[in-house]
Amino acid sequence: MRGILKTFLALAIVFIGYVLWPGTARFDRFDPESLAESDLKSWQELARGQWVRLTWTDYCSLHDQFHFPPLAAARMAVAYTRATYLLQTSKGAGREQKARTFFEEYFDIASRSVKRDVDPQLLARRELSIWTAAASKTSSIFFLSQESAEQWAAFAGGVALDYYKGSSSLVLAAYVYGNRGERSMEGAKSLLLDGYRKLLAETQKQSIAKKR
Repeated sequence: MRGILKTFLALAIVFIGYVLWPGTARFDRFDPESLAESDLKSWQELARGQWVRLTWTDYCSLHDQFHFPPLAAARMAVAYTRATYLLQTSKGAGREQKARTFFEEYFDIASRSVKRDVDPQLLARRELSIWTAAASKTSSIFFLSQESAEQWAAFAGGVALDYYKGSSSLVLAAYVYGNRGERSMEGAKSLLLDGYRKLLAETQKQSIAKKR
């Protein structure tokens, strides 16, 4: 019995250490294929209102692809889902302010995990502008691509222009999927792959530059 208790205690300590270990997120080691599939899956879950599944999909991307620590990834995934839930389902006054609060929480956790000096409030405003512009369907692809590129630059280094081509492919993928739904899966995935491959190449370039 004592042996079982000791084993259980040891496993519990390892598990708690794994969950709470701070770690540092990385943006130069993700798999474009996996992220493309994850994005398509999350878009389907968002359209169907599958909020729990969406949270899990986001968690897996944050932890498995960008290497955020487990606890940070979980908190970020929940915060992001809460923001998108408000934007998708609420029509009351103040919904954008509430959503921005959750986005700020998301980016605050992210900035501490990446250990970069970024402004969570600024990034939250950018994220909210992307959502509201996409929902209105009046914003240009250039605007959305620029906002996305700014976020990549904030966390991976460099300037927004470095990430513009990759970001524009992601925005085009979202635009295609938004207009044609699941009929556009193949085309949207092709654009996502192209975008993430370009972004990975740039983040790796930035990583190498930091080591010099």
